[in-house]
Amino acid sequence: TAEDAEKFIYYVKVTDNAGNATYFASNGATFDLTDPVISGVTDGGEYYTTQKVTVTDTNLDSVTLNNEPVTLENDALTLSGNMEATYTITVTDKAGNTTTVTVTMKTIASLAEDIDDLTTGNVTSADAETIEAVKTAVGNVDTENATGEEMAALQEISDKCDDLLEKIDEVEQELGGVTDSVGGFDTDSIKST
Repeated sequence: TAEDAEKFIYYVKVTDNAGNATYFASNGATFDLTDPVISGVTDGGEYYTTQKVTVTDTNLDSVTLNNEPVTLENDALTLSGNMEATYTITVTDKAGNTTTVTVTMKTIASLAEDIDDLTTGNVTSADAETIEAVKTAVGNVDTENATGEEMAALQEISDKCDDLLEKIDEVEQELGGVTDSVGGFDTDSIKST
């Protein structure tokens, strides 16, 4: 019965009908029932920045990226970010065990689609929740292997969110001042002038 990583040697005796016998032995073998491991990304995950994927297997045979053979550098391969792409990584070991992971890469600009039309001249307090959601999404992006260009694009979106939120806060403070001033008038003595 095969058990993962169990080592064995077979000794065989073959005898024909005339009684002639031959002996031989295997040089040793190991059962490999373990699938290769792909780490650094999650199957079905969405990413915006460059990702480094690590492949681990004792008896590695082949690695393909979108059905094309690739060579690993230090047991890793790099998936370029900030583009519309789907990456399918398939790793096979010499025993035929296979692991496949598919990830989706998106542009960094797609994170800001909900606030593309907003400026400090047209932003309202009703937009605050959307702006906060975009800022949170930018903050949650995996930047461990991001390029300088990708980091700059993320910072640009984050800065825009900060500017818009600052403008909303500024207008709310101005409205608060007006409300306080109006609240000091006696409703019986207010004139149109």
